[in-house]
Amino acid sequence: MKVLAAVLFALFAHGVAAQPGSARPDPLTALVNVTLIDGHGGAPRPAMTVLIQGARIVDVRASTAGVPDGAIVVDLDGHYLIPGMFDTHTHLTNPDIQHGRARVDRDLKRLLYAGVTTIRDMAGDARLVATVKRDLLLDRIVGPEIHYTALFAGPAFNALDPRVGPASIGYPRGTAPWQQTADADTDVEHAITRAIETGATGIKFYVDVDAPVMRALADEARRRGLKVWAHGVVFPDRPMVVVQAGVDVVSHLCSLVWEDRNLDPAVSVPYRHLRPPANPRPTFDPARIEADSPEMIALFAEMSRRGTLIDATYSAYRGPEDRNCAPPLMTAIAKGAHRAGIRLSTGTDWFTPDDDPFPSVTVEIERLVEGGILTPDEAITAATLNGARATGLEDSHGTIESGKVANLAVLRENPVEDIHAVRSVVTVYRLGRPYPRAEYRP
Repeated sequence: MKVLAAVLFALFAHGVAAQPGSARPDPLTALVNVTLIDGHGGAPRPAMTVLIQGARIVDVRASTAGVPDGAIVVDLDGHYLIPGMFDTHTHLTNPDIQHGRARVDRDLKRLLYAGVTTIRDMAGDARLVATVKRDLLLDRIVGPEIHYTALFAGPAFNALDPRVGPASIGYPRGTAPWQQTADADTDVEHAITRAIETGATGIKFYVDVDAPVMRALADEARRRGLKVWAHGVVFPDRPMVVVQAGVDVVSHLCSLVWEDRNLDPAVSVPYRHLRPPANPRPTFDPARIEADSPEMIALFAEMSRRGTLIDATYSAYRGPEDRNCAPPLMTAIAKGAHRAGIRLSTGTDWFTPDDDPFPSVTVEIERLVEGGILTPDEAITAATLNGARATGLEDSHGTIESGKVANLAVLRENPVEDIHAVRSVVTVYRLGRPYPRAEYRP
């Protein structure tokens, strides 16, 4: 009886009727006569039809092939269809940004109506992120699908960094399941189990994690189905060590400069010798860095061989205030990585002002093209298929093809001709449901 009750509860919880044949099929929607930019990087395909049923794409065909009887037809002649986009580096609840819940909800709505249908949140209070995610699932708010991380860092970080306390209220520093200390005494299997229980889909290495500990945690995380993410440098280890630990994605172009032998990461472990309010970020002279040094070339070759992605956050390096991560140096590093065949995804790590109608990932996409790093079609792939790869969703997201989730953005203009056309959003489909841009209110 208990088993039957559990089965019935599961069926009704998922909207499935207990009696066979009693559930009505979702209506079929046909987006017809649209120019398709499918995320794979090929040439746009005009006069295409995309069939959507429920939350899935069920077919992609030439419009001349016709539309099944009874389908709801949406004529998109003169428009362009791209996959829903990703921001692979957000911090929705980061305490030092002081995001209240109303601000988070506004940011999520702005992301969705700009064509961003999935985000990867890269650390914060996982309880709050999980609550926001639950509200999305219950249709209490609108926004992109959220995937988030459980963070591992060394003892000094958890003891000294001012963000740790607010992000893990109710737990002693370094003991929250989403904000754990990682050292030689860590019970690796138990630590990963606790991370999984937060609802995280990946783990993140931040700082001050020794290489053997990092490798052990990465191995266990992969064995248990989690993605492995990290800053490009995890002090005191150079980027090559991080990559060879089996990390799937490294964040921040600027982190990669620590592979240059002119810099010694061992003397710059920030949380062992600096206390707030001192700046915990290590500094360096960018003039000493060579983006095409033998060390950087070897690093890029290893990343390319392993398929390691870069969550670039290129637009975060915006001007003279970034005295270390100056835009010219970041451009040179990004170009070197791209030449080596490394995939870039469109992470941001910053938010546009509240009165800006578009989110920072729009700027990221545009600047990757303006900086001469990617072509427009490559930038679209970075924002779609590579975003799915970075998040571990490439089997279900990131391209427009049969069987994939119906996360789509309809554009009025051609982004392959002009990347700024990513701002010409007409309608966004998330899980097959349309969100007309004209209905967006901040």
